[in-house]
Amino acid sequence: MVRAASGREGSTGPSSIAFVLALSILLAIAAQAMTVTLKAPGNFTANTTASRNITFVYNVTWSLAGENASNCSLYIATAAQNWVIAKNVSIDDISDSNITNGSVGFSNLSYRFSSDNNYTYGIACLNFNSSSTATTPTFSNNFTLVIDAAGPDVNTTFNVTPNSTFPTVVTVLNFTANITDVIGLTHANITTNISGSIAKLNYTPSGTSIRISAAITLTNSTAPKGTVINFTAYATDTSSREKQNSTLVTVQNSAPTIPSITNASYMNVTSNRTIVWNSTDADGDAILYTVWFNGDYFSTLDSNFTTNMANDGTYLLNISAADSTGNSTNSSAWNITLDTTPPAVSLAAANANYTNGTSKRPVTVTVTDAATAANATTFATNCNTSGSFASGTAFNPFNASGTTCTGLNSTRTMNITVTDHAGNSNSSSFLLGIDDIAPTIGVIAPTSGQQFTANATFNLTANESFVRVSSFGYYLDGAAVQSNITLNRNGLAFVSSITANANLSLNLTPGTHTAIFTANDTVGNARNSSQVTFTVIGPMDLFSLNTSLVEYNTNISNFTIRNSTGDIVTGLTLSNDRTLEFFMALNATRKGVNLTINFNSSAANFAFLNFSVLQNHSASMSYLERNQTATILDYLYLNGTIHQFLPDNSSYYAKVVIPLNTTAYGIGGRVKLLYYPDETDLTTPIASANVTECSAGFSAAHTTSGACWNNTNNRTIEVFLPHFSLLALVNDSQAPKIAINTPAGTQGISEFVPNITVSPDTASCVYQLNITRSASASVPSNISNAVNAGNALCTWSSDRFRNGVYNITFNATDSAGNINQTNLVFTMSDGTAPNIPAPSAGSITDTTAVITVTNVNETANLSVYASNGSSFSMQEQNDFNASQSLTLSSLSASTAYLYNITVCDYNGNCARNGTFSFSTSSSSSSGSSSSSSGGGGGGGAAAAPGTTAVTSSAARQWDAIPTGTTTTFSIAKDTIAVTSIVFMTSEDLKSASLTVKVLNESPASGAAGDAAYQYLEITSSNMPKSAVGSFQITFSVPASWLSAQNAGKDTVTLYRHINSEWTPLQTSLAGTGVSDYQYQATTPGFSYFAIGAKKQEGAAANATQAQEQPPTGQPGVQAKEQPPAEQPAAETGGKSWIWTALGILLLMALAGGSGFFVYRNWKTEQERLDHIRQYVNIAVDKQYPYEQIVATLEQKGVSRSEIHKAIKDEAQAPRPPAEQKGQ
Repeated sequence: MVRAASGREGSTGPSSIAFVLALSILLAIAAQAMTVTLKAPGNFTANTTASRNITFVYNVTWSLAGENASNCSLYIATAAQNWVIAKNVSIDDISDSNITNGSVGFSNLSYRFSSDNNYTYGIACLNFNSSSTATTPTFSNNFTLVIDAAGPDVNTTFNVTPNSTFPTVVTVLNFTANITDVIGLTHANITTNISGSIAKLNYTPSGTSIRISAAITLTNSTAPKGTVINFTAYATDTSSREKQNSTLVTVQNSAPTIPSITNASYMNVTSNRTIVWNSTDADGDAILYTVWFNGDYFSTLDSNFTTNMANDGTYLLNISAADSTGNSTNSSAWNITLDTTPPAVSLAAANANYTNGTSKRPVTVTVTDAATAANATTFATNCNTSGSFASGTAFNPFNASGTTCTGLNSTRTMNITVTDHAGNSNSSSFLLGIDDIAPTIGVIAPTSGQQFTANATFNLTANESFVRVSSFGYYLDGAAVQSNITLNRNGLAFVSSITANANLSLNLTPGTHTAIFTANDTVGNARNSSQVTFTVIGPMDLFSLNTSLVEYNTNISNFTIRNSTGDIVTGLTLSNDRTLEFFMALNATRKGVNLTINFNSSAANFAFLNFSVLQNHSASMSYLERNQTATILDYLYLNGTIHQFLPDNSSYYAKVVIPLNTTAYGIGGRVKLLYYPDETDLTTPIASANVTECSAGFSAAHTTSGACWNNTNNRTIEVFLPHFSLLALVNDSQAPKIAINTPAGTQGISEFVPNITVSPDTASCVYQLNITRSASASVPSNISNAVNAGNALCTWSSDRFRNGVYNITFNATDSAGNINQTNLVFTMSDGTAPNIPAPSAGSITDTTAVITVTNVNETANLSVYASNGSSFSMQEQNDFNASQSLTLSSLSASTAYLYNITVCDYNGNCARNGTFSFSTSSSSSSGSSSSSSGGGGGGGAAAAPGTTAVTSSAARQWDAIPTGTTTTFSIAKDTIAVTSIVFMTSEDLKSASLTVKVLNESPASGAAGDAAYQYLEITSSNMPKSAVGSFQITFSVPASWLSAQNAGKDTVTLYRHINSEWTPLQTSLAGTGVSDYQYQATTPGFSYFAIGAKKQEGAAANATQAQEQPPTGQPGVQAKEQPPAEQPAAETGGKSWIWTALGILLLMALAGGSGFFVYRNWKTEQERLDHIRQYVNIAVDKQYPYEQIVATLEQKGVSRSEIHKAIKDEAQAPRPPAEQKGQ
């Protein structure tokens, strides 16, 4: 059988004990026929006997006739082990048990425990009825028993630092003892004995274990080599039993330190030097050195020697150090190099002295040194540039910042200085010729527009003023690779000006060609000409053209060349601006499509006649289908090769003839013609790519910019395209594709951003939820490009969900009205508290401070608990945001406050952080104004402004507000009359915020009505006028204040201070509360505000007030609801129960939750339900949102079913007339 004693098996903490007691009570209630009562050992008993044999005494009683106790079992558990049956006994086990009726005597059971531990135990007995059939076992309460036969357990270790396996002088000896005891420890110490010198370190443990340690630094004076050190750890437990553990350690001899050379700069030298080293011995022993140098060795007590190197080269040095006992250390090997030869410098062969180059072309200098290698390599030029360089690596000495050389063609000097590691140096100077100017190029032929009747002739000239022209080249017909014309002019002299000419005759195909020419000099400068367009005129072999194109495109069954009148051309000599047509019958199309290309012959390049005509090309069709959810009926694709034949789009148009009955197919409806001008971009939506019918009188021309189609006797259609890439006939009847990104099947954070990936032709997205929330019932989304190509993304604003199971449905609609619907059942399972960044306290005055928390990983509510030691303050912000700002008010001046914060997410998971502090400023002097504020009495005009101060405030910041979002800033503070500010955005907002401050007096002169209830200052940040046009402000005014001012409820107005006067805003009565009236006003902006009212005259006003006012109350504080006359006075208090309950819950939370049963301790369950309904009644009167009512009650432990019932009862309850409410 399985038993659960508590949340942590075997634990005996207070929470475990409470749970065990509760469980025992429940079990006792569940089985009243038999009772098992533990008698001995008692609860929380400690046993220290060596045998660990315990006799358990218990009492078994029963109340029903025909019953008896038979088998009983001892259950035990520890923190590391779940419940197990330690021993079973029966009524026949007379030797160690006696199971009898409690009225006769006690039962007993003996058990020997195998080890010391903290045990939880209980007894369970089977209850037999008269037919000897076993029933459910009856359990006793659970008791705690500590078995401690061994006493304290003392384990010791030691180590030596720095890293060493044995102690020596100048090391640190660390001794550690780990002590445990089952019952508990009362005392521990470490005693150190060094040659009779004893020292003790005492410790006072507070539990069942302790780790103690001692550290000793060994020196020659306190513990020279050979000293024996005795470490002993002692421990005493609560039963006064003592244990100890000793360790003996002997201080060992120290070896000398490793010799280190003190003048390491002498490792590379130009002559013999004296080498000096250093080594010490901690024990004070004399050190004998052995020196190995270049194969020879000798011993010495000195710590230096002079080298005897005869020739350049590297010599090996090694030194060992030994003390009188033979302990020794060896140094690592050092290389000492003798180098008397300076390094050599050379310029790369291609850049020899007086080398020609450009200032942008780098040079390469190589430095060689036979012995120690180069240490420093620098350059300096006559252009005021200098720096360092790496041997063998190209660098540019003349382009450094600050150069003074401005001549583009000139000679320049470069000085190179190199030094090796031994100090030998070499300086060399080089003269370089610099050419930064490319040769000039002239194109004599061809000229722009020139026509050649035979071969095309290229006649070029180039001039170079400093070096030589090396070659000409050209790029023909847009070729990416240059064709070279190499000069063969050996022996060109280096003179001030050199001219080179080139002549070349090329046999080109008839038609239009383009060429760009280039000239290069010997140092790499190059210059290109502008593009030249020319035409080659000549006879064309049309049969060869026909054969060539048909063979290149195997799916063309007929190719014909026609002139501008439609006649077939059999022979042709190209002339300027002659119009031709290529007609092609395409036999791989599904409907037998014909293609005609009408073009200017002089604009064509017949060398590229073999362009591709791809019909129903599967690769490109699949790309279109990935972008557009439509079925392709026919498909024609001419890739980039046609641009080589006709590079100018304005030199031709295309006509595609498709056998198609427009009436039967309904072109433009589900069946569409799609034209894509750029074959590399097929993401244009179908609505934009759709080809429409040509306008009346349309005539195709080479310069036509748009595509259209004409109906030919309802049998064929002619599609005219301004230039070619891709034309598709499609049936647009497929719905867009949907892939749900978020939510997942299980969501772990209560707030997420719903988003789906859809086809690019999607026109709109909507999601729906199966819950009654108007804000989420049908939500459209903007569509943006997704990260993965060929898809789009629909993203909504974030939404929050309580834990539970939801059904969300996504709809995607394309431009043709095709709809795809996908639904997902997901589970919200958020049991993780939000992160809790450190808060900050700012805007601190003598009475207020603003606590801000930003960058919470999910939207959350904020609670701040602050105390100055004598008073306590708690404020809440319940609007769910990732950044929260909350104002503490009514603070004391010049006072230090401690505060901590709690953030709770939408599912009630809360995180709490540590304690923080701030101090209020000193009290400022106040004016003598006596104007009313914050609900104060008095009437008449406002007094002249004095020294205003903020008495209360509330602030709200939003991380992001999307366009078109209606946002509410709710304020639930009795000291602030404003209860909400609502606005809608026409632009996306980032880090927008609102702040409402209550002022102690009028901030300006003039009167706001006859009497002012409250003065306010409202400010905004990051809310431009273009984004928010107006704000709706809701506020409340107590009926008691209106009565005191002799003012009617319809005279209340919200005033805004603008242009140096109080301007009334359009204000309306929005509702009547228990003790106040709610109003709404709209303002285009923010500044100072005043809530004012007009006084009424005569007794009629008083009569009106008496008739219409709700129960009186303090400004901003809800009045107590008065019970009906027939109710007993004890029920007075009405709906104020919820605030009392909240206060009790807060105190319980601060006390660790131990008062849970106090909250549940209503006189009757009916009384508790009545209180819930009273709160719902108040919340409905105040028009609180449904979700706020549910969330508040759920956080206080009220179940969802109880909340729904209370709301239903409230909705069905008879409503008194508004003017009589609360009387």
